Amino acid sequence: MGSCGCVPCGAALSQALAFGTAQPEDSGTSSKELGRALKRRRKSGGTISSIQSKGPRAIQVNHMHSKTKAAAAALPLVLLLGAGAALLSGCTTTGMGGGDLVRSGKTSVPVLFSWTSKDGSIDGSMTATLPTATYQGRFFQITQTQSTTSLAPMWDGWAPGWTDWPYWGPPGGFDAMSFSTLYSGKVVANLRSPGGDSMRCRFHMIRPESGMQGGGAGECQLASGGTIQATF
Repeated sequence: MGSCGCVPCGAALSQALAFGTAQPEDSGTSSKELGRALKRRRKSGGTISSIQSKGPRAIQVNHMHSKTKAAAAALPLVLLLGAGAALLSGCTTTGMGGGDLVRSGKTSVPVLFSWTSKDGSIDGSMTATLPTATYQGRFFQITQTQSTTSLAPMWDGWAPGWTDWPYWGPPGGFDAMSFSTLYSGKVVANLRSPGGDSMRCRFHMIRPESGMQGGGAGECQLASGGTIQATF
């Protein structure tokens, strides 16, 4: 499963709305003091463009058209709404998962997965940590409109379309074009260790519209041998 890693995410918009609609703080002069100052100015024939209060701050009373006032009052809220939306869209999403590496004739070992995404957990980086090595690379959620070119990095070090690994299909697998159509909504990953060993993964998503953040399960395979049943 995943979670939003940036603090403003989710709360940013509500905070912006609250701030944008908040009333201005007291400037240090009460309404009674302001009223008395206005009366004194009118009696003396002075203007009311600026009135010095007894408090530490001055209050500027400007003659503004009502429409101008409304526009000026709305502007901060509009700007804050835009900022809140930007924060939400720019949120970094992270998640973790786990599994066990199973190899013939050897004791199974635990594997820790972690991932990070900046586009709603549809595309991002993934790390698989084993006791003896760490694998890093990219994960990618497949869509029917995807071009085969965008999936090319997934085949690096493997047969295109992973036709040698019939995990979701019949023996022989599918070609790269069929892969993007039939596996739409699923996630693939291609990871590599510093020593050059490769790991490929395919995951079923519980909620494809939420990407990795919605959770899922699948299998990973090491080029050096062994498989991992992983859950997120």
